[in-house]
Amino acid sequence: MKIDKAVGDIAAKALLQKAEDVFDLAREQQELAGQQRASAEKQLENADKQQEIGEKQTLAAEKSDEKAEKLVALGNSLEADAAKVKGEMEVVQRSK
Repeated sequence: MKIDKAVGDIAAKALLQKAEDVFDLAREQQELAGQQRASAEKQLENADKQQEIGEKQTLAAEKSDEKAEKLVALGNSLEADAAKVKGEMEVVQRSK
């Protein structure tokens, strides 16, 4: 009986040690999960900031397009004025 009890005690100690090892691994996994969650939160914050930056850049691009359209219209107007002035000058020169 003493041998059976000794073998049982050894087996129980081995199982308890393995259980402790498993608990250690579980704690490590929980710590890793916490770190991953923190990293994910930062990534999501960065994504939100990138989204905001992208939206601002899109608005800035739209404003630049509007300004470009106004400049094209101004350029066309100046060309028309130049053609008108040139035509009037030719008429004046022919009159002389």
